Amino acid sequence: MSIVRFEIITKVVESGSFTATAEKLNMTQSAVSHAVASLESELGASLLIRDRKKGITLTTVGQKVLPHIREILKRMESIHQEVVLATNLETGMIRVGTFASASSCLLPKLLAKFQKKTS
Repeated sequence: MSIVRFEIITKVVESGSFTATAEKLNMTQSAVSHAVASLESELGASLLIRDRKKGITLTTVGQKVLPHIREILKRMESIHQEVVLATNLETGMIRVGTFASASSCLLPKLLAKFQKKTS
C-alpha cells in the first residue's frame, strides 16, 4: 500500500470521477484507474462501484476503509508539518495568476530570482 494510492482514491471519491481526479493530479485517467485497481487488488476487495449512469460510489468495504485512509493521510501531513517546524523550513503552495504576455516575459525572470533566493 502506498500513500500515493491513498491520495488518489480519496480524490476519486471527492470528485466522483476518475477523469476529474486525473486532471487535478496531472495524471492520465488510465493511471488513476490503474492506481485504484492496484489498491483494490492489494487489499483483496473492491472499494468503488463504477457505474456509467450513477457514477462512482463506495462499496460497503470502501465506506469502512475510507475513514482509515483519510486518517493515515492526516497523520502523514502532521508528520510533515512536525519535520518542517523542527527544521525551520517554510513550505506551502504558491499559486500565481497571470496573463499570457506576463507569463512569457516577466514570470521566467521572477521565478529564476525566487529560485536563487530559496537555494
